[in-house]
Amino acid sequence: MSSAPGRLRPLGSWTLLDAGTMLAAPHCTSPFANGEVRFVEDRTGPPSRTYLKLWEALTLIARLPGVEHRRESAFAVDPRVLGAVDWLFSDIVCYPPRLLALIERWLAAGTCRRFACTLKFQGATDHATAHPSAAISGSRLRHLFHNKHELTWIKIE
Repeated sequence: MSSAPGRLRPLGSWTLLDAGTMLAAPHCTSPFANGEVRFVEDRTGPPSRTYLKLWEALTLIARLPGVEHRRESAFAVDPRVLGAVDWLFSDIVCYPPRLLALIERWLAAGTCRRFACTLKFQGATDHATAHPSAAISGSRLRHLFHNKHELTWIKIE
């Protein structure tokens, strides 16, 4: 199969089940082995695994130049005053309903169309707390390889 310049061919995969049996697929949903995006963790530098989750999310959704980082309380920022942002990233340690309220505030202000956030569970996993987040139009929840007791919540458009 030929492809136009700049276009990738469909990615297939295969595995040997035993000495005489191969399992093959002409198309895959992920370009990564077993669908797992694995990066080598730097255990001497950053104090947390946040950078791994962000790195994985960006690898999956986009490569973006000109990212601005703000070090202030996410809950104190008024999206109407700050203005439009291309992307909103959050790895805030808070209960899922509080994160949902924060994102809803940005969406209601019309200043944020795309986001990638970490939905952190406190204690036992309560999937019911994730349902309101999943109901946000155009968003999806994914358990990324580097997520532990949490989900990554992404809205691309």
